[in-house]
Amino acid sequence: MRNKKQTLVSLLVASIFATTIFSNGVVAKADVNTTTEAEESTLSLHEEDLLHATGLTQEDFELFEEEAIESKNYAFAADDASLMEDYSSLPSYVDNSQGENGKYFPEVGNQGGIGSCLAWSDKYYNKTYMYNRYFDREVDETNTFSPKWGHANTDWLEGSLTIDRCPITNFTSAYGPKGHDFYGDCEADHMEAALSTNDGNVFISCGRNKDDEKIQVNNVNSPDVVVLKERLAAGSILELATDAYWFNYSNIDGSLNSENAKYNNESIIVACANKTGSNRGGHAMNIVGYDDNIGVDLNKNGTLEEGEMGAFKVVNSWGKNWGNKGFVWMAYDSLNEVSSYSNIGTAEGEEREPITQFVTELIFDDDHMEKYRNSIEPDRYCKYNVTSKTKSLNLIFLSPIKFGIGRLNPNHTVGIGGGEPYSGVYNYRGEKNTECDATIVKEVKKNSYIPWNMFYIGNAGYEDNITLNNIIYVDNVEQKAYSLNLTSNQLNKDTGIFDTEYNYLNNRTEIPYISNMDVSYANDVISVISSAKDTAGGMTYSLSYENEATNETGVVGSNTTGNFEFVPAQSGYYRVKLTATDSNGKTNSKTKLIDIKVADPLVANITSVSEGNPYSYVNMTVEGGTAPYTYSFVYTRKSNGEELDKNNDMPINGNSFGVSVNTDAYAANHGAYPTEGFSGLGINNVVITVKDANGKSVSISRDIEVKPFEITGIETDLSSPQKANTAIKLTAKYQNRFNGYISRIPLNFTWKITNKKTGEVTNLPTPYPSDSNTWTPTEEGSYTIEASAFDSVTNASYSIDYTIKNNKTIVYYSNPNWSNANIHFKTENGSWTEVPGVRMLTSDDDEYTWMYEINLSENNSESVEVCFNNGEGSWDSKNATNYHLGSGVYGIKNGNIENINLKVTEFTIDKPLNVGIDETNNITCTAKAEFGSGNYLYKFGDIFNGKKYYKYYYDDSEKASTQAISLLSILSTDWFGTIGTHTLFVEVTDVETGKTATKTIENFNVKPLEITSFTSNASSSVISVGTSVTLNAITSYEVPYRYNSYTFTQIKDGVRTPIGQFEYYNHYSRVWTPTEAGNYTIEYAVHDGYGQDAVATLNFTVVDNSKAVIYYNNDSWSQANIHYMVDGSSWTEVPGVSMIRTDEKEGYNYKFVIDLNGANGVTVCFNDGNGNWDSRYGANYYVHSGVSGIKNGSIYTLD
Repeated sequence: MRNKKQTLVSLLVASIFATTIFSNGVVAKADVNTTTEAEESTLSLHEEDLLHATGLTQEDFELFEEEAIESKNYAFAADDASLMEDYSSLPSYVDNSQGENGKYFPEVGNQGGIGSCLAWSDKYYNKTYMYNRYFDREVDETNTFSPKWGHANTDWLEGSLTIDRCPITNFTSAYGPKGHDFYGDCEADHMEAALSTNDGNVFISCGRNKDDEKIQVNNVNSPDVVVLKERLAAGSILELATDAYWFNYSNIDGSLNSENAKYNNESIIVACANKTGSNRGGHAMNIVGYDDNIGVDLNKNGTLEEGEMGAFKVVNSWGKNWGNKGFVWMAYDSLNEVSSYSNIGTAEGEEREPITQFVTELIFDDDHMEKYRNSIEPDRYCKYNVTSKTKSLNLIFLSPIKFGIGRLNPNHTVGIGGGEPYSGVYNYRGEKNTECDATIVKEVKKNSYIPWNMFYIGNAGYEDNITLNNIIYVDNVEQKAYSLNLTSNQLNKDTGIFDTEYNYLNNRTEIPYISNMDVSYANDVISVISSAKDTAGGMTYSLSYENEATNETGVVGSNTTGNFEFVPAQSGYYRVKLTATDSNGKTNSKTKLIDIKVADPLVANITSVSEGNPYSYVNMTVEGGTAPYTYSFVYTRKSNGEELDKNNDMPINGNSFGVSVNTDAYAANHGAYPTEGFSGLGINNVVITVKDANGKSVSISRDIEVKPFEITGIETDLSSPQKANTAIKLTAKYQNRFNGYISRIPLNFTWKITNKKTGEVTNLPTPYPSDSNTWTPTEEGSYTIEASAFDSVTNASYSIDYTIKNNKTIVYYSNPNWSNANIHFKTENGSWTEVPGVRMLTSDDDEYTWMYEINLSENNSESVEVCFNNGEGSWDSKNATNYHLGSGVYGIKNGNIENINLKVTEFTIDKPLNVGIDETNNITCTAKAEFGSGNYLYKFGDIFNGKKYYKYYYDDSEKASTQAISLLSILSTDWFGTIGTHTLFVEVTDVETGKTATKTIENFNVKPLEITSFTSNASSSVISVGTSVTLNAITSYEVPYRYNSYTFTQIKDGVRTPIGQFEYYNHYSRVWTPTEAGNYTIEYAVHDGYGQDAVATLNFTVVDNSKAVIYYNNDSWSQANIHYMVDGSSWTEVPGVSMIRTDEKEGYNYKFVIDLNGANGVTVCFNDGNGNWDSRYGANYYVHSGVSGIKNGSIYTLD
């Protein structure tokens, strides 16, 4: 955006008005009556305003305006034509409390009954927002400026203030946040004080211009509106001084346009009207945005006109229950002292006032931050120590003799504390009932303020004694320092007021002026270079320090140079104190704060070790210390300490590195081939030392076992068993081979095949490389395959067993006219089986009925001749020619032979046939095909709801193929879509022949969550009040997950009540004890990790044993009376008591409840009130406690 004329003015000077902590500014009528955020106000918004504290006075406004105009400290929008150049480019809507900039804006707060509006406006809202926007940090409690700190500790009137402690975090942590306790106390004082100085604020608008002309806003592009919109559109929020108790409000009418509809019925300020004789409520707020498209019908003509459009969005510090959740709209027209619509918004006896007494912007830029970081020292300042156990309300003023009219003179400072009663027990460090001190520093801007007085104002008898010490005045312009003398430094708690006067000229002593104190940190060392002016002769310096976070303290020492160095132990803020003492014993001190990062301790760790012969590798990481790093190592034989290898000062690139140690180096140095004595076999030790750039070092030791060469296995390309005359590839696997300087000698493997039955040994020819070989067995049998080798140090060998099996023919046969089948066969070199042959087995192939396997190798045959019969005289011999078959798989039906040459001989899964849905994600299927070319394509899949789904997998060998499949991924549905019965299948295709074989697993069931059992230990469904019943549930197919829920619920008369507390390790049992009679349903509900729900219930009738519940039936009576006598009591008056007609128990139409009062039972009889009685023929009925039914002369026990 364009340049515009802006004049820097101190917001804190501009805020001369926010001094209710030390003047009688406007506060709520009574703090105890202040509406809190938790209450729902029934007052109008204006009436509710009067219950809130503000903080600015009429005098504040007048003093500032007079000073600002006289010093020409601000520019008026209407006088600056450059502001109108490109207003059309401004967006029509901006809200910096939401959207992209909303992450920088703090939560709406509540100042309660404390007149602290400016602390909230300037510190809490403005500085928090601008600070986090500058650093692009999302707002949280660690970067939110404290309104309480600012209200209690900042010198609003003039100059800057720092407090040499960090009391912030303890101000409200134990009590809040509450509205009257302030909100968000979370900053360290050095940041608060530095960023609370009076630089960086721009005054950009006022209720009138410099010629005392009234502002006139008549549309959304009026200059006095544009100047504010421009800054808001640039991302700033603005501080507004106004008269809050004089606001007149309206409500946004959502029917007037679409933008109004978004904010329908929200509050909008339409005027600031002087209510004669009333409190103006001087107040600081913040403008956070604007909307040109909001309108308010000021002239009530039902339409929105040009001058009625536009409003600023303003945030207040009166909590979220005020206004629009803590915000309010302020119509552009309300800026007018005279409305564009004939003074609209005022009532009889009211006169409009400018709603914007003045508006300022905080300029939070690099220049401002640089001054903060450098902590520029004021030209003149006074500092003193305050020692006290508490920080309750006490104001300590350093002031000229004379006071301003109606207020304290602008040159004063404020002690810690905001006046809350509970603050009286906490000291400056935030500790309870413990004495400590704080150093308060006050900038003195007018050197003519002499002589000075020291004033203390407190509550008599309320607080412990407070002591002032070491009052020092420093003049950096004249380069002099003085100690100011007090006649007494003890401020007595009993009087509550202490006043001592001392004259700057007469009651002072010149002390050393510390002209220079530079504190720096480098190479783990804090360095201090200082000098002081001394008019009395020689100078002695001493240095001490304290770590703010850890309370680590120390004295470095003393010297005459003023230069010191010390090594801090930990990171954090170090408060370094230099004391200069002249030859007369006069002292002065200066403290500086430095934030340092002490290098973490140097730490080296071993992450992995690869042990070998002769090379071993140790992988390591290094952290802490100061980079770059180097390493050295020494490698020795552990048994005798003999050195095997070493290296020194090797560079480390980064934080991870590897160390290679070599036992072969020892053999090379000794000029000999390694043997077991020279090769380093056995347990050795390496010590690795890591050193950082500052010379710090750390060593780590590790034993390394150098293992001998060994052969770990023999792999074959074809799994055992195989048939004779098959070429089988053999490969030896080995480890720990000696690979030193003589490793140019190749490994020489020898291969030996031993027939385990005959003991015959066959040595295979040795190829190159010799760790692989090929064996072609010529006959069946069990064999041992052994590989041996020598690595120049160690001999090693390994063996496996292998079987060569017989050739076989598998025959599948179908004949639809037979119920059984026999196979009659003769192998090539064998004899025919006995007639009728051998009974065939049920086929595992759907295309055929029977199957049988014939071993050809028993008599070294290559073929077989077969025929079939049903055992009842019917034969199938292919018209007496029989069927001639070789080895392999064949199917025979209808006289035809099919050479199948591919068969799925195995198909299994690793799950039971009934599973829950969580087990469908990873089902491992294993299938094996035989008799084909060996080049197979396996297709695994699922048949579900009549559809077939595939999951492809390729395997190019005759080995079994294993594939993990997921029903979810196959079905492409949600978990619940897998519930039901599945058929898993494998289809195998011989890639070379195109033949296909299939095998299935039927009835694979995916089950939903169910409660398989819900029982109790009660022997009956009727129990007594107070009986403890143990409830037990059992679930099946539940998907375990940490967020599963298990609830036991009691349901009575429609009311649901949880039973017991949630128990982490007990989801399936609870104890239920009913406390009153009635009918109950007990519900057990489970919700598992996949969203499944299951519910089971039990029903109980609970009776009160102290009462007898009697149901009676007599269909011939229109009414019934019960005449009764409780044991130990008298009969009721005849005819007794009328019973209640009911149908709640089937078969009964009357009910009555009798309180037994501890008696054993009750005697009863019945009548209809007309002389008809049912007394059981004069014997009457006798019942005990519980529920009884009486009809037809009999007594029944009911549930």
